[in-house]
Amino acid sequence: MAAWPTTYWKDFSSTCHAIDLGPKGSLTATCSALNGTQFESRLELSQCYVNRDGNLSPLKSGDAFADCGGCLSWLDPNVSNHEMSTACPGSGKVYITYTDLDTTIYNRNGLLGCFGVESQTILGDVQTIKKIGNMSKSVSNMASSTKSKPTNSS
Repeated sequence: MAAWPTTYWKDFSSTCHAIDLGPKGSLTATCSALNGTQFESRLELSQCYVNRDGNLSPLKSGDAFADCGGCLSWLDPNVSNHEMSTACPGSGKVYITYTDLDTTIYNRNGLLGCFGVESQTILGDVQTIKKIGNMSKSVSNMASSTKSKPTNSS
């Protein structure tokens, strides 16, 4: 397991995996809590960045992705799982910029966050949920393989 970050303001990617970014700045990841539990959460990056004339800058509640003319975003798998590419309008043009999310986004006990804004939990304790799902499948398989056979009562 990766070392827990010493500060909340960087390196979320060292304790999170399955990192995904929606086109309108919705960051989703599965992150480790201090006790090793895994949580899947989603953070709206409009809470963390502002569009300043085509360039993204960290700012609490900056609304960079909020309006129709907002930025579009994507993760480039050839670069890293924490560098966001964006196409943002500014001065009558669209600018392509690159932002290292690790400098602003943090993992706070399994939840993504920025500037004190916490993410929404999508799935709590991912490991337990997977175990319960596997147990349910096992029980269903056992039930279907032990169907009651009719008895002959003559």
